[in-house]
Amino acid sequence: MTFTWPVSGTVSSGFDYKSSIYVGGQHAAIDIPASQGTAIRAVAAGTVVGDAWDQYSGYFIALSHAGGWRSTYRHLMSDAPPAAGQVIAQGQVIGYVGSTGLSTGPHLHFDLWNTAKQDTTAFYKNGWWAHDPEIYLEEEDMPTQAEFEALKARVDAIVNSGGALTLQQILDNIDIDPQGHLKVTQWLADAIAALLPPSASLPALKVRFPGATVSIPPVDIPVEPV
Repeated sequence: MTFTWPVSGTVSSGFDYKSSIYVGGQHAAIDIPASQGTAIRAVAAGTVVGDAWDQYSGYFIALSHAGGWRSTYRHLMSDAPPAAGQVIAQGQVIGYVGSTGLSTGPHLHFDLWNTAKQDTTAFYKNGWWAHDPEIYLEEEDMPTQAEFEALKARVDAIVNSGGALTLQQILDNIDIDPQGHLKVTQWLADAIAALLPPSASLPALKVRFPGATVSIPPVDIPVEPV
């Protein structure tokens, strides 16, 4: 299974960080500082199995994934929009960075769990095996500037025509990494392809994702392994 980063940024506290404030004395997660309100995206397709608040995690959401995996996103700005039982796509916005609960500033505390031990660094905690997210998270390939110009043309066409895709949804699914590279989620690529009417004036667009190249011509989006 391929996991993508939930937010862009540099890890400030890693998996092995030790402190008495954690169950078992080990962080068993990663902290990624980000601005208040930064969109948080699901690292893989799954189902919401937790959406709540506690004094330590603040607002948090947990997703169940194939293969016995579970991901948890803590210290959210507010209650996460998805509800328990909702099916989530990889890259879908599931909340926003905050500093609720036991937190010293805006950041995402991200946990990655499995019902079984998947590597030697896994840490047993609360009946689950915590796994170092940095081992499993993979970066998305970056589209070129020309590809994003073509994407922007499609976004403008949808917004100007009053289509079903809102500007906020578009903004939530486009990101800029610390190096200034633009990124787009698979969800937005699919939405654009579904909503945009055929147009000979818009050239075909290819956006690279982990394990596939998604082609977004005016009519369809064939997905081919890379």
